[in-house]
Amino acid sequence: VEPSAARCAFAVADACALPAGDAFAPRSFDAVLAANLLCRLPDPDAFLRRLGGRDGLVKPGGVVYLVSPYSWMPQYTPREAWLGGRAGDAEGGAAARVAARMRELGFALEAERAEPLVIRDHARKFQFIVSHGMLFRRNEDA
Repeated sequence: VEPSAARCAFAVADACALPAGDAFAPRSFDAVLAANLLCRLPDPDAFLRRLGGRDGLVKPGGVVYLVSPYSWMPQYTPREAWLGGRAGDAEGGAAARVAARMRELGFALEAERAEPLVIRDHARKFQFIVSHGMLFRRNEDA
């Protein structure tokens, strides 16, 4: 299939409560990018569940690239909704928990890497962070 801008669509919606309808039909997404998102959601597992499973958005063979510093903060995400705590926790960290959850939802981890990221707070203040990126592919039989 030839790449084409006409085949791309962008939408704005609540990541924890994606709407129904044609734009968000089950198995209609070839790719999803969630950058610096998971640890800023009130229910990150709700977002992950919407990607996979029986009615998930991602097509079999489609990809999801999750990028997160796993800097959980209670003002964004209640502690009980944190996926694995902070990145270096003895319990395996958030990256391991997210990878395990994605496996449960029918995805295979294909690659991981550090992702440098600059966040502009305002004209004179920038944050440089190194997030964790994971590329998942939805299993063909999922």
